[in-house]
Amino acid sequence: MRRPGSVSGSPWPASWPCAVVRVHFFPLASLLEDRLLVALGVSLTTVALLALVAGLVTDVAPSPVTGIGAGTLLTVFGLAALAGVPAEGTSQLSSPRQREG
Repeated sequence: MRRPGSVSGSPWPASWPCAVVRVHFFPLASLLEDRLLVALGVSLTTVALLALVAGLVTDVAPSPVTGIGAGTLLTVFGLAALAGVPAEGTSQLSSPRQREG
């Protein structure tokens, strides 16, 4: 049975891109010395899992769960980064060269 909002009828296509995107934030967190990116990666993992569960267990299509959840998280974390909200342990310097000088 095909679910509304799903091309293949499977919940995997909607949650898979969110899961793939979140993987990139973990190495970026250490590269950029920004622990806020770890929180974003964990949050996106939660959204991907919730979308998958919603698609498997309920009649809710997983794509709106993924889209709204991931879009909201990326917007909030992006605005926090622009506002200069540091995460605990986050370096305030933008590059390693600035620390040396």
